[in-house]
Amino acid sequence: HYVTLKDGRDICYFKDGPSPQEDPNSVPVIALHGGGEGKFMFLQKNPIPGIHLVSIDRMGYGGSDLSEPTQNYTFKNVADDIAEFADKLGFDQFVLWGFSIGTSWA
Repeated sequence: HYVTLKDGRDICYFKDGPSPQEDPNSVPVIALHGGGEGKFMFLQKNPIPGIHLVSIDRMGYGGSDLSEPTQNYTFKNVADDIAEFADKLGFDQFVLWGFSIGTSWA
């Protein structure tokens, strides 16, 4: 799946488990992979009960576009991009889950 941000960049992601729209008790979790990895690092054998898992390719990885110039991409930009991504998916609240450098993004 893809979400296009207002600046035209795409964020590529996969989702697993019922969305909050499908199950109001489902908790949305946005997963952020480490360096040299991708969204499928968080792929589970079975959906995690009660969790709507959304794992993204961080910018410049997999199917997600890189922000140019990359040296100007700050953690504030990361926060803004994740907030816009979550808004486009209809999440009022969500949990961020990071691994390795993804924890810094979270």
